[in-house]
Amino acid sequence: MVHGRIAFAGASAIWRDCWRNPAVVRHAHHGGKPGGFRGGGFSILLLILLLALPCLAADYYVAMDGEDSNPGTSGEPWATIQHAADTARAGDTIHVMEGNYAQTARFIYPGQPGNLIRCVAEGNVLVDAGGEDWGLFVDGYEGNEGAYVVIDGFRVTGADRGGIRLSWAHSCTIFNCECYENGRWGIFTDYSDDSQFFMNICHGNIAEHGIYVSNSSDRPNIWKNTCYDNGACGIQINADPAMPGDGITTGAIIDSNLCYNNGNAGGAAINLASVRDSSIINNLLVGNHAGGIACWGDGNGPDWGCKNNVFFNNTVVFDSGDGRWCISLKEASTNAVIMNNILIGGDDGALEFDTDSLSGLQSDYNVMHSSSGEIVVTEEDVSYLTLSQWQGGGQDAHTFNQSPGDLFVTQTVDGYELLAGCTAVDSGAVSHGEIPSQDRYGRSRFDDPDTENTGEGPG
Repeated sequence: MVHGRIAFAGASAIWRDCWRNPAVVRHAHHGGKPGGFRGGGFSILLLILLLALPCLAADYYVAMDGEDSNPGTSGEPWATIQHAADTARAGDTIHVMEGNYAQTARFIYPGQPGNLIRCVAEGNVLVDAGGEDWGLFVDGYEGNEGAYVVIDGFRVTGADRGGIRLSWAHSCTIFNCECYENGRWGIFTDYSDDSQFFMNICHGNIAEHGIYVSNSSDRPNIWKNTCYDNGACGIQINADPAMPGDGITTGAIIDSNLCYNNGNAGGAAINLASVRDSSIINNLLVGNHAGGIACWGDGNGPDWGCKNNVFFNNTVVFDSGDGRWCISLKEASTNAVIMNNILIGGDDGALEFDTDSLSGLQSDYNVMHSSSGEIVVTEEDVSYLTLSQWQGGGQDAHTFNQSPGDLFVTQTVDGYELLAGCTAVDSGAVSHGEIPSQDRYGRSRFDDPDTENTGEGPG
């Protein structure tokens, strides 16, 4: 055995190529020419042996003192992540040892379901892109096959465009990475379905967003990331109706993320364009400077609005005198369900919608407040409403208005826990299956059932 692979290097290489391209089998065992087998029984026997070989996973190593002429073992590692990316195939793991790497890497080969390619930072690993477009790039576009790749634990900075990119690269995971001070984005994806973004930190990305999912990408799962100090949005999903593709993102999960101090250049903390049948739950959005959660069609009209989305247990708080609306529904962003949210406006209020977005709206069991006055809801260019006026139209019957000082123990990014006995305790709806049982910090969203209820809701 050689670090996990069969020591018969030629057979291993042929087998690895065979699963990608069956023509290799024909060429290797037909004497290099089309037609019947040449070489008789030996060729047939060799093919049978190759098919019987397991494709065992390999572990490859990259280190600051390595050489790409080395075998890539832990004792004799390679020097570049790129060399490892060019070598690894489905099931293999790349271990990048601690250090500052002034280099970039592009992954063009695919893993498989249950047999992923993993690139793992071992300790504190910095990828300094040094002004190149991208730091780490999984590329499945135009003949490349990047997919089913995991990027785990890297710090990525200094890219002209973005720290980590997925392009036409499906079923990839970016986990526990820190992407900061890149030119436009921390993490950027285009045309990449079933992406997972877990527990990343994206901050100080200059022109635009912390995490940006674009171009008709479906089913992104964005969980427990922290995005702060980014020029525009903390998290943006824009399906880009004006670009090739169906122009719709469906099945997104945006859950338990923290976004703060984003938006000095504009853009909501969570900005959604043409996003449908998705869940926005348990997010903490505080101290941002533009919108809270914005739903629209990127200016492409009512055919492209966000539709059939649920917004549960989000806490959106603006500083007094700052920010836009906590939740905004535009361009026929219809059939929204808004429940159990705490929506504290700074300069504006809790909820904004245009006339085309009112259809199918269900809003209730929220806290709605504005630090600038009594107006908490607006139908854009039609009316500005106090909570009681809005309730008179049949929405938010169990919602109430309360200031943040009467709601929270502390108003810091790791806080916003409800005060014991405040009106918001026991005031939420609990009947919907997607309503979470814990907040993003793991604290229970349900109080002791033996204590007396203080609020107006069912639990």
